[in-house]
Amino acid sequence: MHRAAARLVWLLVPVAAALSVVSVVLNWGRPLLGLDVAPIPTTIGMFLLVPVGALIAVRRSRNPIGWLILVAGLLLIVAMTASGYSVRALGPDAALPAAAVTNWVSQWLVLPMWVLVGFLTLLYPDGRLPSPRWRWFARVFATLGVLYIAAAAAEAWPRRQEAHADLEHLLPFRGDTVAAVLWPAFVALLAATLGALVIRYRRGGPVEKAQIRWLGFAGALTLTATVLFTIEQLPGAVVVTVGTVASFGPPVAIAVAILRYRLYEIDRIISRTMSYGLVIAVLGAVYAAGVVGVGTAVSAVTGQEGSDLAVAGSVLAVVALFRPVRARAQQAVDRRFNRTGYQARLAVDRFAQDLRDEVDLDELRREVVTTAATTVQPTTASVWLADGTGTSRPREERRP
Repeated sequence: MHRAAARLVWLLVPVAAALSVVSVVLNWGRPLLGLDVAPIPTTIGMFLLVPVGALIAVRRSRNPIGWLILVAGLLLIVAMTASGYSVRALGPDAALPAAAVTNWVSQWLVLPMWVLVGFLTLLYPDGRLPSPRWRWFARVFATLGVLYIAAAAAEAWPRRQEAHADLEHLLPFRGDTVAAVLWPAFVALLAATLGALVIRYRRGGPVEKAQIRWLGFAGALTLTATVLFTIEQLPGAVVVTVGTVASFGPPVAIAVAILRYRLYEIDRIISRTMSYGLVIAVLGAVYAAGVVGVGTAVSAVTGQEGSDLAVAGSVLAVVALFRPVRARAQQAVDRRFNRTGYQARLAVDRFAQDLRDEVDLDELRREVVTTAATTVQPTTASVWLADGTGTSRPREERRP
């Protein structure tokens, strides 16, 4: 990309940052999922799409993924800012200009973003369709998307004086007549775009599979945060913290996948996430069972409540079980989901065991090459040893 064009792209980042701050201020105090601070994690995730899209667009200008992310992030920020403005402008005591028009725009402006999300799924990660057979699907999806946006804009005009609550402005507009008919078809096609990722993963090589796993992991984080938002018993601070962390997921995952920065770390991240999630579940069950069981036993023996003793005993049990449970969970997860790392550790342990007993130098050289080929997986592997003349030459070579 030309340097001047790159500067113009990067100028969108401070603009998006300013709009994000305005959006948080305007949406503060709205009943967003029952939390006053809910606009913060939502806006963080939206804003991060802009710098990530700009980075990919500048570094990989021929890949449309960066441009799709950049435009989608801008649309989201503008839609949320317009929604917050319209809600305040349409208040009983408000007299702000262009309130009705802004409210109308905010009701359908997010729909182009959903169309962009569908194409991002179709084109991820190399910017091309999975195969020429997907061209007809892309044409149908684009045509339906344009019709849906036009119908939603037309049907939202009579509602321009009605302020919408919660996050309705971030969801596909349902409408009354035409949009109501197009809505289920559009949502179905949007969900069907995930089939492109499934096909790519089944047919792709190691790089493409790692890129898709990054996106899948980020999607799982976002889904977890969405589920937690619906649990009313959880403290607001916990929900907001999880939402903020999850909001970093999709932008960061896409940037790592497209730019291939530490691409293969995803296997380790997934493994650690699953193992610690399993550990938390097991230790949480132990703690709950200990509190209930010990408390009941103490009450039956002494006739008094033993809540303090039960809590203390349960905490000690959790502390004692943490290391063995984590080790067992990590081993089980790696054996199932991180076979490469698991086999590499087995190879290193086996080599360390053989090293204590092996005295044959030729056999030891072969073990070194075999272990290196299993763990590092190089194109070639050689062991160089110095001979009596002071020079060195390969004594063992292998092409894995």
